[in-house]
Amino acid sequence: MLTCPRCLNQNPRYFFHGKRGWYCRRCISFGRLFLFEEQAQQALPQIQEDAFEYTLRYALTQEQEQIAHEVASHIHQQDVLVEAVCGAGKTEMVIETIANALRNHAHVGFAIARRQVVLELQQRFAQIFPYAKVIAVCGGHTAELFGDLIVCTTHQLYRYTNAFDVLIIDEPDAFPFHGDPVLHGIARTACRGHC
Repeated sequence: MLTCPRCLNQNPRYFFHGKRGWYCRRCISFGRLFLFEEQAQQALPQIQEDAFEYTLRYALTQEQEQIAHEVASHIHQQDVLVEAVCGAGKTEMVIETIANALRNHAHVGFAIARRQVVLELQQRFAQIFPYAKVIAVCGGHTAELFGDLIVCTTHQLYRYTNAFDVLIIDEPDAFPFHGDPVLHGIARTACRGHC
C-alpha cells in the first residue's frame, strides 16, 4: 500500500505515477514530493540553555495551575486535549509544558490556523520567554525558520518533518485545520513526540 510521507494519504486515487515515480496529488499544493523521497528529519539547532526561563505577569487560578501541571506531566506519554472556552487561559496553561520541554532541550512547535494570531502569539511568547529565540513562521514571515520556540500556521508545518518533540495545535476545531486531512497528516509528520 502506498503512503505519502508528508500527508500520510493512503487513498490510491490521489497517487499518480509520473516519469520519476509515484507522488501524492492530495498534498501537491505544498510542492511535489515523490514517495521514494523520504523526508529527512528536520535538524533544528540546539535549544539555548536558559530558553526555558519564563515570567507570567499574573498568577494562574488554582484550577488553571492544576490543568497546567496535568498537561505538563501527561504530554511525555500521550497526546493531550485541553478543551475550554475562548478566554479561559489555554495558552497560559501550556506555558509550563513549553518550559519543561525547553528545559529538556526538546523542540517545541505552536501551530495555529490564522496568520494574525501567529504574529500576536510570537510577541506574547517572546515576552514570556525573554531568553528564548521565539520566531513566527507564516505567510510573509519565512526568512527565518529555526528557533527555540516556533510559532507557525498549520500550513507551515510542512517545513518541519519529524521536528517537534511537543507540538501544540491551538484551535484544532478552526478552519482551515478542522476537517482537512492534508493538514492533519502534515501535523502528524511534523511531530515526533506528542501533541
